[in-house]
Amino acid sequence: MNATEVQQSEHAVRIIHIIDSFNGGGAEAVVLRLHEAINNQPNAESYIVSLSRRSDYDISHLTNCYVLPFGTNKNLDSWYRVSKVRQELLNVIRQIEQGGAVTAIYSHLDVSHSVVAGLQCEIKRHYVVHASCKAELSNAKKRGFFGYQRLKRRKAVMHQQHLVTVSAGVGSELQGDIDWLQAASVTTIYNPFDTQAILNSAQATEPALPQSPYLLHIGRVSAQKRHDRLFDAYKRSGVDTKLVLLTKDSTKLRKLIKNYDLEHKVVVIGFTQNPFVWMRHAELLLLSSDYEGLPNVLNEALICGTPVLSTDCPHGPAEILQNFHEDWLVPMSDIDTFAKKIKLLLQTKPKVDVEQWPMYEKIQASYAANSYIQHALKHMAD
Repeated sequence: MNATEVQQSEHAVRIIHIIDSFNGGGAEAVVLRLHEAINNQPNAESYIVSLSRRSDYDISHLTNCYVLPFGTNKNLDSWYRVSKVRQELLNVIRQIEQGGAVTAIYSHLDVSHSVVAGLQCEIKRHYVVHASCKAELSNAKKRGFFGYQRLKRRKAVMHQQHLVTVSAGVGSELQGDIDWLQAASVTTIYNPFDTQAILNSAQATEPALPQSPYLLHIGRVSAQKRHDRLFDAYKRSGVDTKLVLLTKDSTKLRKLIKNYDLEHKVVVIGFTQNPFVWMRHAELLLLSSDYEGLPNVLNEALICGTPVLSTDCPHGPAEILQNFHEDWLVPMSDIDTFAKKIKLLLQTKPKVDVEQWPMYEKIQASYAANSYIQHALKHMAD
């Protein structure tokens, strides 16, 4: 859906969020929720601009949403495309400005950062960091020189800028750990969750739900998510409970499942618009990542009342479970402990009491929306 005209706004704060696509990832979900949360505040207005038409999420109901006319988000910041992308983006920004001054632009994800950094406009720009920069750079270096240099170039635009990070752990890396990437300031704002909407969605009818108990994993097929670790721990656990994946099906995924001889125990459902009903009925949600920022699925499962088991990866899981259920974390390198914990939690069936969860208040949608509004106002004069 493209917004076609902008009414003159009376809102004190007007924010534009820019992201390279609505691909079915965690950062994309965060931006969509944040957009709606800010628009629910009486003194603020949010706009979203997607740099490409690529989308897994249903955005047909959104207001103040613009989609640029590029079919894919791949190489949008390359030397032969970036000028055209910036011009299209600037045209949209000028259209939004017809309704009133824009307080701030928030860029999400690396490609967007690279595009936004070169915009010829006077609006304050801020960069939202959704994952561990150190881990991403380390992984890129292992894959090859040119990919690493491309990622480094994209991240370098954040040097000496005012950054928002989705967890304190992510923020800690940007204050001295990387000499060429140090923030002018770091503000941690946890991802927003509309808890009542999640609980309502969790009550939906889902004909595809298994009739027997199941474990659940949600995450795209990538090196970061470490499905090899997931399958290894699951197999070693020896449990009969099936493992359901809300993951896009692919030849790569099927091959990995076959390598662990789990074809008859792993069920691949694919991407779904409503994962919450699956969370609510699951015995346990599993996360096996090498790194994260603030993994949405852990928060969402806990909101749905489902216990979680996660690798203690940088960053997010430890912050989410701190002073709550730190025993639901396992060392990344300890597959045997991961396997034993799967079996133990299936046997003990622990309950989730969100009233005892220290992070619960800080992940409310209104809390995050107001935090962004205050951040935008604070940095207006910088």
